[in-house]
Amino acid sequence: MLTDYQKVRIVELYASGESTLKIGRLLQLSPTTVNRQLHRFGVTLREPRETSTRCQVRHDAFDEISQDAAYWIGFLFADGSVSSDGQSGRVSVRVSERDRNQLVKFRTFLGSTHKVGNAPAGNYGGYRSKPSVRISIPSVRLSQQLLSLGRYQGPINDLLIQSSDFWRGVVDGDGSLGIPGVGVCILWARRLTQAARSIFALSQE
Repeated sequence: MLTDYQKVRIVELYASGESTLKIGRLLQLSPTTVNRQLHRFGVTLREPRETSTRCQVRHDAFDEISQDAAYWIGFLFADGSVSSDGQSGRVSVRVSERDRNQLVKFRTFLGSTHKVGNAPAGNYGGYRSKPSVRISIPSVRLSQQLLSLGRYQGPINDLLIQSSDFWRGVVDGDGSLGIPGVGVCILWARRLTQAARSIFALSQE
């Protein structure tokens, strides 16, 4: 019997472009079991030639912090998932179905041919999710660059802090940002609020 984790992971991996054969190896399941689970979730299976096509991506997309790069970095800081162990890395984003075009734009920026996949409602990361869309891109260079810019730990890169495009991406990714006592108010995250305080302090000098 499949665990809840396996059920969710099957859909996530398939939406990211993995084949049913590889998913089976990763989760120690037969390809038949994987196919059956995808069918139960209403996932349309890709043609074999789609699975075998090697996807492309600009791995250096975040090496220079252009206006477009700053925007998408902000979006990923707010609403993306980044993982890297030095040998492999992955950048993933999940949004509601109505925001599919946002992932299409993100994919275009990266010069990516990875699939924007559909994911049914389910328990993702500890919360109940409505039907959504997702893109997952394997790239050590992209993931390590995002981590070095401050995605999870350490200070956020100064160029990003001072970039209005970065903050626009943050707000588009996950709501509003404000500083208590200055004016408006839903806090996105503690670290970003601290960065916003730095911006406000600089503006008063």
